Amino acid sequence: MTLTRFEGVVKKVIYRNDQNSFTVMNIEDPEGMLIRAVGTVGPVREGDSLYLHGDWEDHPRYGRNFKLASYEVALPNTLSGIQAFLESGRLKGIGPKMARQIIARFGTDTMRILDEEPELLLELPNIGSKRLGAIKKGWHEHHHLRGSIIYLQGLGLSSNLINRALQKFGHHAAVMIRENPYCLTDLTGIGFHKADRVAADIGISRESGERARAGLIFTLNELVEGGHCYYPKEDFLDQGQKLLDISRDIVAAALGQLLTAGRIIIRKNTEELIYRADVAHAEAMVAHHLLRLQKTPLPGGRFFSEAAIDQVAQKQGVEYSPGQRMALKTLLTSKVSILTGGPGTGKTTVIQGFISITLRAGLRIRLAAPTGRAAQKLKETTNIQAQTIHRLLEYNPVMGGFARSEENPIEADIIVIDESSMIDIFIMHALVRAVPDSALLVLVGDADQLPSVGPGNVLGDIMSSGRFPLVKLTVIFRQAAQSLIVSNAHLINQGQMISIPKNVPAPQKTDFYFIDRSDPNITAQTILYLITERIPQAFDLDPLKDIQVITPMHQGETGAQNLNILLQKSLNQGMFQQAQARESDFPFYQGDRVMQIRNNYNRGQNGIFNGDIGFITHIDFENKFLRVQFEESIVYEFHEVHELALAYAITVHKSQGSEYPAIILPLLTQHYMLLQRNLLYTAITRAQRLAVIIGSYKALSIAIKNDKTSLRFTGLRDLLQQH
Repeated sequence: MTLTRFEGVVKKVIYRNDQNSFTVMNIEDPEGMLIRAVGTVGPVREGDSLYLHGDWEDHPRYGRNFKLASYEVALPNTLSGIQAFLESGRLKGIGPKMARQIIARFGTDTMRILDEEPELLLELPNIGSKRLGAIKKGWHEHHHLRGSIIYLQGLGLSSNLINRALQKFGHHAAVMIRENPYCLTDLTGIGFHKADRVAADIGISRESGERARAGLIFTLNELVEGGHCYYPKEDFLDQGQKLLDISRDIVAAALGQLLTAGRIIIRKNTEELIYRADVAHAEAMVAHHLLRLQKTPLPGGRFFSEAAIDQVAQKQGVEYSPGQRMALKTLLTSKVSILTGGPGTGKTTVIQGFISITLRAGLRIRLAAPTGRAAQKLKETTNIQAQTIHRLLEYNPVMGGFARSEENPIEADIIVIDESSMIDIFIMHALVRAVPDSALLVLVGDADQLPSVGPGNVLGDIMSSGRFPLVKLTVIFRQAAQSLIVSNAHLINQGQMISIPKNVPAPQKTDFYFIDRSDPNITAQTILYLITERIPQAFDLDPLKDIQVITPMHQGETGAQNLNILLQKSLNQGMFQQAQARESDFPFYQGDRVMQIRNNYNRGQNGIFNGDIGFITHIDFENKFLRVQFEESIVYEFHEVHELALAYAITVHKSQGSEYPAIILPLLTQHYMLLQRNLLYTAITRAQRLAVIIGSYKALSIAIKNDKTSLRFTGLRDLLQQH
């Protein structure tokens, strides 16, 4: 059968089924004839230009129709379509305000002007030769992307999503999404339902195997992102069926197909456990490599002695407690060991002594932590160079992986990893496979903090397996005990009500305050007052650089999103007013405090990592880029700024591994689902000089009493115990 192809304009959408995207519409062909077209299409609008592919049919009731086999959206020729295209964020030299000026001058002839007579843009008052050059360059650079942009706009995707799709998939984005619309779920923040809507527009049946497999993969990915390494089979099928809303038989068949393809595997314990293949491999390899290390001899032979501990104690001018001496002995005589303990219990002193003894023995030592801030803190407390685990393993962006592995192990005799509670199963796998047989591995961390953001409960599983020596420091030293931050952190851990100072006379100060508030809006306004006036005046702290708001939630009046908007307007008021005058909806202003929210190993000399905080130093709306000052200055194109988020307020999870001179923590009953002891403990222990809780006594009491952590299904402990 030979398909007919012609271009037409949508004159009227007569009928549309939002469930399966079946659409009936009147199309005006180039000769002005109205044609009734039927078929599965995306969310087209009246005035859209389409390239239609299909064949004619005679319907017994409706007469002659054009039955669509496929379609493409042509270059926009409506004012709204042209404006959406120009504001897509990828055309340098054209911002929202400039797009409106161009359209106001040239109307529906805009696209032709840009293609054939761009010099006519010089007629506009704000366009000179320099800006015209930038526009022409941008138009030329993205010529090969226009087809993808137009196609994706035809699917109803926003400019933000289109930019992210192009960044992820390149100029093949349209082809990839046409062939597998569920690849959209690979983009952060894109849920299954949005991809499912696009799939329906393309014509994929609700009961197709392709849809069912995509739904199960999405379900498993969501569980992994929530921290699980596996999920019980029947519960997993329940979740998949709920998402897909189709019969159990189709869901079970799709699971079988994914098992055959090797994308999902099943392990059997007392029940069948569903693993994503890469997670199962990582978990098994972590157990294998830890047990491998345990079986090999200590580096450099026996270098421990009581005399060595005495010599270092004398040099450092400290007197080790019995617990600290036992900790040093354990670390010095074990191939794999764990050192844990809360604030003020002397972990740093033990590590300093351990490093001194091993250096005196002539051993090579490497220090690392999961985040840049944690590595910097480790360096400051030990006076030894420390780095992120990614840098220790020498991430290679060309390879797309780490240079260090079994074949090219880390060149060290001693490897110390701080903040180990933050390490997920993937990073732990990359780390332990690169530790040579001859090296000694020390994991340092606070097991009472929140577990890693990524999958697994690595430190907790290693500790509970009983396979490796564990030292837990519990005695709070006298100087640390004078800090209410330290003493209250330990009270929280023990499930006891914190000590709240009352009526502290001026000019005396304490390092811990509780402010009684129950109304969310009043709480938010109190935070603004504290961070802009009270704390800077009383404690001589910089509101932008020294004070961090940490909150349990993203949403709500005291969630990170709302507080960031309030604090951005208040702390960056001048730039906020400039943005209002510019009529821009761009989310950032020059001077904003921002956080990188996903690892990007290709930025800068050594990569930028999830949790790194910096300040926007420059925004160029004409050329569509901004600069952020981290340890180095990093450039982001406008279509890449989804990697950034405002960081005036951050969640407790995002604060892990970092410390701040002062923290403010809202704690209300509206946070009920997240009122947990380890979350409160993690937040409080981020503070160095000042911790302020603003909230209700009821919420505080709930959090302290709730020692039930969110359940994570992980198998590392069992794997270690089986061998």
